[in-house]
Amino acid sequence: MAKHAADIGKDARDLIANDFPIDGSIKFTAQSKTPDNVSTKAVINRALKKEKSTIREVISASVEPKFEWKDKNVELSTKFTSSNDLSGTLLLKNLSFLPKYELSVTGTQSEREGTSVEFIGSLLHSKIGTKGSFLYPVSSVGKKPIKGSAELTGYYKNWFTGLRVVLNTDNLTAPKVEGLVSFNNNPIEVSGGVTHDLKEETTSAQLSFYHKYRSDVKYAAEFNVDVASTKTSANLAGEYKLDDSTTLKAKWVLKPTDLSEQPQFRLVGSVKQQISPVLTSTIGVDLNVTTFFGESTGDAHSFGLDIKFQ
Repeated sequence: MAKHAADIGKDARDLIANDFPIDGSIKFTAQSKTPDNVSTKAVINRALKKEKSTIREVISASVEPKFEWKDKNVELSTKFTSSNDLSGTLLLKNLSFLPKYELSVTGTQSEREGTSVEFIGSLLHSKIGTKGSFLYPVSSVGKKPIKGSAELTGYYKNWFTGLRVVLNTDNLTAPKVEGLVSFNNNPIEVSGGVTHDLKEETTSAQLSFYHKYRSDVKYAAEFNVDVASTKTSANLAGEYKLDDSTTLKAKWVLKPTDLSEQPQFRLVGSVKQQISPVLTSTIGVDLNVTTFFGESTGDAHSFGLDIKFQ
């Protein structure tokens, strides 16, 4: 079965990015669902935001009710935030004449961005997939362009390919173009891609590797380079499921740097514990490895905590 472009290389990205609470974040999430398929998600988050030479504490909250009509393949989800942002999405999926088709309409109102409407349609077939989006700013804070994107993906044996183009009315003749390719021979996936932004005149390349070695062990690597500036970044992550309730994760990070800069290495780890059937906690730590060798470059060590009730 074909994939959408966002799903090519997703296993590696998720392993590297997810379940690493750091930067002083403390996050509480509560989720519930009724027998009538009405679910609610509430989040309270405390984070530290770095702004030039200062650090400020930001506390935010959000509530996300969601209504599902499974017999009609219809979902309605909404989101309310403490920063007065409102959004609602109507999703139609798996229509009888197009079993792998999805169409969504999202309306968003934000004090910072204004009001916008976005339409997204996608279709998956055994060999090809396609997806398109159109974002229209109904009213905006400042001048906001109309944005659109289109993608086409393909599948042949164990190979996945994708081409995605992003446009906006600021410069229709200078789109952002992304090409993707992936070889998936379960449990191994190797993915690569090249992104060229004609407006910014920048080109970047990405390469990732994912391997589910055993049911309790998996690891991934990711490498990114900006062709023009030679600025590079790299991640190497691993996950080990110690037992039915405990998962250990770690990753080594090379922060984006070019050849003329001092490399910044970081070591990030986390412990995820299923305390009870409804309670999960994740503790994360981010260590600046360069400070262990007498260097003072880069951000200080940080920690984080993520607690989920569901």
